[in-house]
Amino acid sequence: VASKQKDNLEALLWVSNDLYLSCFNDFQKREKGELLSFMMMGEWVESMHLILNSSKSYKKSPKIVAYASRQKIVVENLIGFLLDYQDIPSVVEATSKLGEVLALYDLMECDFNPTTLKVKGNHTRIQGGTSCHLSEDLYVNLGILIDDLRSQLTQIKAHA
Repeated sequence: VASKQKDNLEALLWVSNDLYLSCFNDFQKREKGELLSFMMMGEWVESMHLILNSSKSYKKSPKIVAYASRQKIVVENLIGFLLDYQDIPSVVEATSKLGEVLALYDLMECDFNPTTLKVKGNHTRIQGGTSCHLSEDLYVNLGILIDDLRSQLTQIKAHA
C-alpha cells in the first residue's frame, strides 16, 4: 500500500509540475505578468501555509522547521522575478509583504562550514556551506507573516 501511495504521489507531482510549467510558459507568451506573479506567489504562500499549519509545534516538528528555514532562497528568487512587474500596483504591494518575509529570514542564525569534497568510488560529494536556522520566535513570526500574505493575496483582484 505504501508503495502505491508513493507512486500516486509521484504521478501527481509530475502532472502538477507539467501543468504549472505549461501555465507559466503560456502566461509569459501572452504577457500576463500580473497573473503569473500571483500564481507564483500564491503557490509558494499556500504551500508554506499548509506546511507551517501542519506542524505540531516548533519543538515537535524539526523537519518542518528545517524546511521552512531553507525557504529564504525561494523568497529571494521570487522577489527577483517580481521585480519585472513593479509597474503593477498590486504586485508592488505583494512584493513589499514578501520583503517583510525576507527581512525575517535575514535574522536567522547561520553557521558556516568550509566546503569540502569527498570522493568515494565514482561519486564526488560536496559538503559544507552555510546552514541557517529559524529560532522559535522567528518561526512563529514567519507563520504570522505567511498568514497575512495569504489573506492579502486572496483579496487582490488581478486584471486578466
